[in-house]
Amino acid sequence: AEFAIKRAARIWPAWLVALGATLAIRAQPGFFSDPSLRTWLLHSILFLPTAGVQGDHPPTYGLPVLGVGWTLNYEMYFYAFFALTLLFGRWRGLALAGWIFATLVLVPFATGRLAGMSDWIGLLALRPSHDYHYEVRYLGLATNPLILLFAAGAAIGWLHQSRARIEDGRVLTLLLSVSGDCGAVEYALQFRTGHGILQWGLSLVPLVLLLSLASKRMPLRAPRALVYLGDISFSLYLLHPLVQGWLHDRVARSVGLSAEGAAAIVLTTLASIAVAAPCTRSRATTPRPLRANSSGSAPAPAGGGGGAAPPR
Repeated sequence: AEFAIKRAARIWPAWLVALGATLAIRAQPGFFSDPSLRTWLLHSILFLPTAGVQGDHPPTYGLPVLGVGWTLNYEMYFYAFFALTLLFGRWRGLALAGWIFATLVLVPFATGRLAGMSDWIGLLALRPSHDYHYEVRYLGLATNPLILLFAAGAAIGWLHQSRARIEDGRVLTLLLSVSGDCGAVEYALQFRTGHGILQWGLSLVPLVLLLSLASKRMPLRAPRALVYLGDISFSLYLLHPLVQGWLHDRVARSVGLSAEGAAAIVLTTLASIAVAAPCTRSRATTPRPLRANSSGSAPAPAGGGGGAAPPR
């Protein structure tokens, strides 16, 4: 219960503020009078996908009123069943693995969604874009392999708290360097940069794992600016589409700036950071183990788990 309450307290208030800002900017009164819009808003508040709206396909299953919130639907779903697995005590890892196997394999099989070869290929290839065509969109979300990214984060957290270590600092440094280079090459070549454990997760999950193991052996340091961006990242994630849209409609067009131009990108990025910073300070956050020190860098945590969510 404590885990679920802390997760909800961290995410829900900021999400409600962002939704309120979205409604204020849109100035669309129909959200309170039109039944379909009202349902869409209610689903957005409760982190439920909505059929028939924009993005009604895997892995989004209907975008919320503030589009970037579709990843929060997965996040809150994972937190809910992860909290339930904690009730199994020392068997919680087995319960988590069993739940994931049941939802990704047994449910599609039992409901006849693995009838054709293309369905099996979609499952075995772990494609988040594969559509089982469930009428209940939440069932599509629960059976989507995108959830494996969260499971990978839970596994990394468990390994971090275990006795697993790589003692040789030179080996760790080499592995981190290779992993980081692979991630950079992956994005530079635009190779498997979509959503999924076998897309961007192919390089970033091993990188996060190695960073976790390295933090148990050696001090890892991050520039103060990057630590600061990490601190405001959730508010920045929620608010940057609103800031970018507003600036583009009210400012960029009036002075002839292209939305894809370098000047517009710099302007909207700086403005988004400026808006997200006070919003982060105004809400309570859970303690973070990584904090900048007086020298302008931050030591990595010596303990504690973490999770890997889809990029937002």
